[in-house]
Amino acid sequence: MSAAGWRWGVLYGPAVYGVSAAAAALPDAAWHLHTRGPGVAWLLTAYAASVGVGAVTAGRLVDLRGSRPVLLTAAASLTVGALVCAVAPTLPAVVIGRVLLAVGSGALMATALAGVAQLAGRRQKALAAFGACLAGFSATAPLAGAVAAHGSWRAAMVLPVLSLAAVPLCWSLTARSRRRDPVDWLGAGLLAAVAAGLLLTVQTAAQQAAWAR
Repeated sequence: MSAAGWRWGVLYGPAVYGVSAAAAALPDAAWHLHTRGPGVAWLLTAYAASVGVGAVTAGRLVDLRGSRPVLLTAAASLTVGALVCAVAPTLPAVVIGRVLLAVGSGALMATALAGVAQLAGRRQKALAAFGACLAGFSATAPLAGAVAAHGSWRAAMVLPVLSLAAVPLCWSLTARSRRRDPVDWLGAGLLAAVAAGLLLTVQTAAQQAAWAR
């Protein structure tokens, strides 16, 4: 059963590359997108805020609809986000791609955690494998970002897309729920609005501090 832990870990792990690995590419991204430091920081903060929104929303959807449809939707969002980041010519467009990437990553994180939770108390080896996998991704994030950025800053920005490699591996571990309870889309929208508001506040403060120098 430890194999299940490794599979869930590989699905979850690349999400940590979204901030710590992408940070290595910020100087090159700023130069190519013709923006300053506070502006290019959106590439990190937008991801950090959106991955939380994606995880919370997807966690509830897993309870209501099952892990399989959430896995598919998350993979689609991750793919579209990566494609946008790969071709977007301007900073706002890349930020949009990063948001889509983050929402997909957050949803995959929620799916992986839900799968691991089903093993809790019954599969200690699987839980140990999951934890070891996450530790490995966290430890290699700066190196992965540096290596990717050496080739292209865009490659460093889309490293979370590596989670897609684990989707076929985790497919047999997912299921569709028979529940049809309504989804609180209003609550999800309010959560996104609050996260966006906090993000805007932090970014505005950073830009004002930079301009005051």
